[in-house]
Amino acid sequence: MKTVKFLGLTCVAVAALATAPQSASAHEYNTAESGHPFRLISYPFHALGRGLEYGFTRPVHNYVSQPCNRWWYGHTSHPATENNWGDYDQYQRRSY
Repeated sequence: MKTVKFLGLTCVAVAALATAPQSASAHEYNTAESGHPFRLISYPFHALGRGLEYGFTRPVHNYVSQPCNRWWYGHTSHPATENNWGDYDQYQRRSY
C-alpha cells in the first residue's frame, strides 16, 4: 500500500512539473532590420494574407478535395498515392 501511494504521488509530481508554465522571452529586437519602412508596411499585408488563407482558400480546398467533389473539380491530392494514368473511376471508388 505504501508503494502504491508513493507511486501515485510520484506520478502527480511528474505531471505537475511537466505541465507547469515555462518562462518565455521574446527574440532580440534589431532596430536596423525591424525598422525598415518596407517591413513595417508588410506587416498588415502578411496578416491579411494569413486571414485570406485560413478564411477562404483552406475551406475551399477542403470542399474541393472531398471524394464526392473531386471529379467535378479535377482535384488530385497526392500523385504518388493515386492512380493518374487514365483510371477515371478512381474518384468513384474513394467516394464511399
